[in-house]
Amino acid sequence: MRKSYLLILIGVALAVITSCKKKDPVVPPVPVTPGAGDLQTMPYTQSFATEFGTYITKNVLGDQVWTIDYSSAVMSGHVNNSGSHEYYENEDWLISSPVQITGVQHAKAVVNYAAQYQGPSDADVVMMVSSDYTFNSEPSTATWNQLSEKFNNTDGWTFTDKEFNLDAYIGQTVTVAVKFYSSATKSRTIEIKSIKVQEGQASGGGGGQGGEVQNMPYVQSFANDFGTYTTKDVLGDESWVIDYSTAKMTGYVGGENHANEDWLISSPVNVTGVEHAKLVMEYICRYFSSLNEDITFWASEDYVFDEAPNTATWSNISATLTESSNWNDWKTVELSLDAYIGKTITVAVKYMSNTTKAGTIEVKSITVQEGEAGGVTPPGPIPPGPGTGSGTADDPYNVSSGIGLQGQDIVAWVQGYIVGAVRNGTSTVTSNDDVIWSAPFDSYTNVVIADDANCQEITSCIIVNLPSGKPLRAQVNLYDNPDNYGKQLSVLGKLRTYFGQAGLRDSNGTESDFVLEGYVPPTPGTTIFSETFANGQGLFTIQDVLLPEELTYVWSYASQYSCMKASAYVGQAYVTESWLISPAIDLSDVNTATLKFDQAVNYASPQGALSMMISTDYAGDVTTANWTELNLSQWPAGNNWSFMNSTADLTNYAGQTVTIAFKYTSNTSAAATWEVKNFVVEE
Repeated sequence: MRKSYLLILIGVALAVITSCKKKDPVVPPVPVTPGAGDLQTMPYTQSFATEFGTYITKNVLGDQVWTIDYSSAVMSGHVNNSGSHEYYENEDWLISSPVQITGVQHAKAVVNYAAQYQGPSDADVVMMVSSDYTFNSEPSTATWNQLSEKFNNTDGWTFTDKEFNLDAYIGQTVTVAVKFYSSATKSRTIEIKSIKVQEGQASGGGGGQGGEVQNMPYVQSFANDFGTYTTKDVLGDESWVIDYSTAKMTGYVGGENHANEDWLISSPVNVTGVEHAKLVMEYICRYFSSLNEDITFWASEDYVFDEAPNTATWSNISATLTESSNWNDWKTVELSLDAYIGKTITVAVKYMSNTTKAGTIEVKSITVQEGEAGGVTPPGPIPPGPGTGSGTADDPYNVSSGIGLQGQDIVAWVQGYIVGAVRNGTSTVTSNDDVIWSAPFDSYTNVVIADDANCQEITSCIIVNLPSGKPLRAQVNLYDNPDNYGKQLSVLGKLRTYFGQAGLRDSNGTESDFVLEGYVPPTPGTTIFSETFANGQGLFTIQDVLLPEELTYVWSYASQYSCMKASAYVGQAYVTESWLISPAIDLSDVNTATLKFDQAVNYASPQGALSMMISTDYAGDVTTANWTELNLSQWPAGNNWSFMNSTADLTNYAGQTVTIAFKYTSNTSAAATWEVKNFVVEE
C-alpha cells in the first residue's frame, strides 16, 4: 500500500516538473528565394549589380558576351584593340526565369538602362517575350514575340527607365528577354542595371506608345529618344540616331560619303476640327549639294506603323529648307497640311545621300498643329491643371499643376523652388530617402522643384531632367551650383515620368528654355569661327611634340562620339605631348570675343596636363611660337564621360589674328582621355 502511494506521488511530481519546463519556441520556416529557372511571381525584380541572378545569358553568334561590369549587365560588339576600334557580329540574349502574369489588370516590364553609339539597325536591341521557352535552352527552340517599344540611346550614360507593355500576356506564364545584335561595322553598347516585371500600366513616354493615333497639337521632341516616331533604313548602313539632343542623320562617316535612304516616320495623327493645319520642324542642315532634293517631306493615309515605307502610298509635301551657317544656327520650316484636314495621316522626313555628297541634318522637334503655314498660329489650348498657371513662359504652371498633367503629351513651362536632387546612383525614386534635400549634393543630372521652398516630400515635387552639355545643366545643377538651393526655377519641357515620379523632361536646355532666379543669360554673339568635329578634325591640325614609338597618335577623330579625342593610354600610360591646333582666327574687326566648346575628361592626369593655349605668332610649329594659357570658366571633374560647356574671354586679343590649341600631356603614371567638340569663337 505504501508502495502504491509512493508511486503515485512520484508520478505527480514528474508531471509537475514536466509542466514547468519552458517550451521550445516555434521557428517559422525561412522563406526560400526562387533561384534561376524557378517560377517567379510579380513583382519580379532582378538587379545586375553583382551577378545575373535568376537570369541566364545565351550566346548565339560571335565571341562577345553579356558581362557584369559597372554594376550592370553590359553587352557590346565593339572592341578597343590597342586604340583601333573594331566591330564584330553578335547575337546575344539576356533571358529571365519564367514569371506568372496573373491577378492584375495591367502588367509591364521596366528596364533601367543606358545605351550609346550607333547600331546596325533600329532593332539591334529589342525586348522579347515567350510563352513556351524552356529555361536554359537555346532561344531558337521557342516562339518569341518582339515588343514594339525601342531601346533608344540615352542622355550620355545617364540611366533611364523604359517600360514595356505586357497586358497581352496577363493570365500566362512567360519569359522575358533582351536580345542584342551587332554587325561587323556597327555596334551599340547597352548597360542594364535592373529589370522588373510588375503590376501597372506601361507609360509610352510622351504621347503614348509609337503607333497610337495622336491628336493635335502633336509635339515630338528628340532630346532623349525618338518617342512616338519610328526610323526605317531603306538603303545604306547609316541610320537616324539621337545625338546632340536631336534626331540626326548623315551619310558622311569616317571621312567618306555613303549612299543612304532613311525615313523618320511619325505615329498617325488626326488632322481634324480645324480650318488650317501645318507641320513645324526645327532643324539644322549642313553640307548638302541639293538640300531640297536630299531632304523631302511626305504624308500617307494608309501607312501601317513600323512597316517599311514601300508598303504604303506617300504624297510629297512641298517645303523649302535652308542651310545653316554653323551648328548653332537653328532654322524653322512650316509645311501646310490643309490638304489633309479631316483625315488621319502619317508624316515623314526622308533623307537621301550618295557616294559623292552626303549632308547632315539635325532635327530638334516636329509639331503637327493648328495654323496656317507661314502665318500666325492660333494659341494652342493647353488643358488647365488643378493648380494655377496656363503653361506659358509668362504664366507657367506651378508644381501642383505639373503633377496633375503628367503623361498627357504636354510641353509647357513649370515653375517651382529648387529643393533638392535625386541621389546619385538611384534608378527609381521610391521614398524621400532617394532625394538629397540639403547640401552637399552628388548629382548634376537633375533637380527637384516644389511649390513650397521647404518641401521635403517627393510626391509633392517634380524632378527636372538637366540635359547633358546644355546651359540648363551647367547653370542649374546643385552639384556645381549649391547656391541655387531654394531659388525659383521656371523651365520648359515635357511633363512625363522621371525616376518613377512626376517629372519634366525633353527640355532643349538652351538659355531660352529656362529662367533661374538671379541668373542673367548671356546675349548670343555673332559667330566668327566654328568647328563641331562632328565629321572629322576639320581645319584643325595636329602636332606631336613627344610621341613614343609604341604609339602612332594621341589626338584622333572619334567618329562614334562625334568629337576629337586625345589619349596616351594603350595598355599602359606613356609620356607624350600632343597639340590640336586651330587655323588662324581673325579678330581684327571685333571689340570683344569669347571661346566656347564642350569637353569631357576621364582618368584625369595631374593638374596642368591639359590646357587651352593661344598664340598671336604661330607659324606652323608650336615649339617656335609664343603661347599663353587661357583661363577657362570650368573644367570637367575628370572622372566621367559627361560633357560640359567651357568658355574663355578673348577680348584681350581683339584686333589681332590668333591661333588656339588644345595641349595634351601625359606621363607614365597618368594619361587622361580628353574629348572635345562644338568649338566656337563668337563676338
